[in-house]
Amino acid sequence: MGKIALMKTLLFLLMSILLQAEAKFPLDFERGIMQKKRDACAMAKALAYQNYKVEEMNGCTCEKIDGREWLCDAYFRYSKKFEKENN
Repeated sequence: MGKIALMKTLLFLLMSILLQAEAKFPLDFERGIMQKKRDACAMAKALAYQNYKVEEMNGCTCEKIDGREWLCDAYFRYSKKFEKENN
């Protein structure tokens, strides 16, 4: 096997490993509703961190509902979902 073919093979294997490593964290979202957009997004992110072990926060998308409240979805990747405690 030539040097170039070996380099291509190693590059392909490295890229495959990296893509599989990123795909192991599932994607999910949490939703927040508040009167201010900033607060709704902060609420959604806080719920994500409260309920999941967040590995990567992917942003927040918002839309105005009922003319006065904001509905925001915070998208993230997580490695573990925390169990809810029954009090």
